[in-house]
Amino acid sequence: MSNLTTTPMQQVDLATLPTKDLEKVLAERKAHEMVQRLQKQNEYEKGKENLIEYLGLRAVQNNELLSHFKADAMQRLNNFRQLMLDYGDLRKGLANKGNFEIKNDRFKIKFSSQLKKGFDERGELAEEKLKKFLGTFVKKRDKDLHDLVLSLLERNPKSGDLDISNIQRLYKLEDRFDNNDWREAIRLFKESYICNGTAYYITVYQRTDTNAWKLVNMNFASL
Repeated sequence: MSNLTTTPMQQVDLATLPTKDLEKVLAERKAHEMVQRLQKQNEYEKGKENLIEYLGLRAVQNNELLSHFKADAMQRLNNFRQLMLDYGDLRKGLANKGNFEIKNDRFKIKFSSQLKKGFDERGELAEEKLKKFLGTFVKKRDKDLHDLVLSLLERNPKSGDLDISNIQRLYKLEDRFDNNDWREAIRLFKESYICNGTAYYITVYQRTDTNAWKLVNMNFASL
């Protein structure tokens, strides 16, 4: 048999070929097509593997660089914050929220903090009680209200957390029903909302040629 990977298929009149020769031509064609498919498959898989490795390694490298930068920047800014307190350039006591801004002719740096709040395990218990109450008491009586309250219990698809602004809307309905499960659920929601830490943020701006401040974006998703 000829080398099908390098020799192009010759034009023949298939109608005049004996069955044995026709089978040989078809076999050669199938073998040629199979070689082409395998070549394309190999190129595809090799290209995919190379792309995954390239992007994955670059992402890990940049993540490590950004993590080191964040840790270094936080330490330096916290140290400088203490200098500001000692120097009197930052208010002490309850009025001190930990936020400050420093700048020169080229850059402006903002250091800020935000309390991280959320619902503890009592929030899950409140959610269970409320859903039970909705299914047994409200659904048959007021379908629209049932769907509204249920929608307020929808969790953030990314974090999986309850939305405090939605739960606070439930507080306004606290006296809507004279039911123990309902009142207990609202009480548990209120008790379970606690502060569980502080998040710190660094924002960097660079002065442009037009004398405006342009954000130095370190958020991959918003670039």
